[in-house]
Amino acid sequence: MRSIVKVTATLLLFCLFLVICLIITVGGYTALLLRTYSVFTQREEVAKVTVSERKVDSNGTYADVYLKIKKSENTALGQLFGAGSTPEEAKLEEYSFKVYGDTVHLSGPIIKFRNELIFVNFKTIFKLGQVYGRYNFNNEAEENRPDEAFSSWDINGGISDWQRVFEFYQNDNGFWGWIVRGIVDSTQISSEGQPITSQPHEYTVFITNEGFLWVMDK
Repeated sequence: MRSIVKVTATLLLFCLFLVICLIITVGGYTALLLRTYSVFTQREEVAKVTVSERKVDSNGTYADVYLKIKKSENTALGQLFGAGSTPEEAKLEEYSFKVYGDTVHLSGPIIKFRNELIFVNFKTIFKLGQVYGRYNFNNEAEENRPDEAFSSWDINGGISDWQRVFEFYQNDNGFWGWIVRGIVDSTQISSEGQPITSQPHEYTVFITNEGFLWVMDK
């Protein structure tokens, strides 16, 4: 009788141990899954943009654009290359533009780290450096744009210094170039935009791991 009780108790303890291990394993995988989802879908607000309704004058189609910068750049690695704005240039500012075209663009360089580094919280490096308008839906209008309808502006000190950052990554620079290409997945100019429509709209612009993202405010 005692043997039966002992065996039963042992089996119950073993089952309890298996259940605890299962809970810990499932909990661990769930936490890892949530961490992965959070890291690779994270986005940070960088600007608020108000785009007026479509307007027309003698120089073409345009919109009045109001831009409020929330965060102008994240350039930890950029500073190592000697790029990036001075503290005075990187002030959070407000701008207004008369943008000719059918689409308003915000543009700037980004440096995306490899996924392994993103997972341990290395954030995409960026700089919000340009505002411009373009006739994306009417290339003939773009080709025949008059000088008075010039619509491209540098903000936050522009992005000219970043050319050498991209060249360092893309060219053969020996050991240090090998190190940089080992941690950086890609470099690019992110130039996302939104069409000018018959009604005014407000947008929030985010930086994601892949570049800039416009989201229309509800």
